Amino acid sequence: VKMAAKGLPKEADSSGSVVEREDQEKINTFANCVAQRFELKADMEAKERDLQNLVDAEDELVLVDDEQPISYQIGEVFFLLTSEESQKYLDATKKTIEDDLKTFKKDIREMENQMADLRVKLYAKFGDNINLEDNPS
Repeated sequence: VKMAAKGLPKEADSSGSVVEREDQEKINTFANCVAQRFELKADMEAKERDLQNLVDAEDELVLVDDEQPISYQIGEVFFLLTSEESQKYLDATKKTIEDDLKTFKKDIREMENQMADLRVKLYAKFGDNINLEDNPS
């Protein structure tokens, strides 16, 4: 173990490259980005399923008699609504989910940009001695 100028320990990898505290922080940041991106993608997939369920409900709503009350679930409670009221709720919920999906996509894109930047910096220093490839999902 080598000592850094500031008194912090440095570790050398097998090629003699020194892993400094700043490098370790970049590696940790990269690992956190991978985990966050995985979570964001999982959340986005769940929202996409919710959106598809709403589209399916909208298709079914077309088949229902306009005079027949429709049971609409909000949370764990069911409400009887008219066809028009149900359509308004569906539209509002779809809009919210579509906005959430845009936010997820933006956040994932930002995360991937940060990861790409960290890859460039870390591969520049460590070359083939570091593996920053995450599992594609």
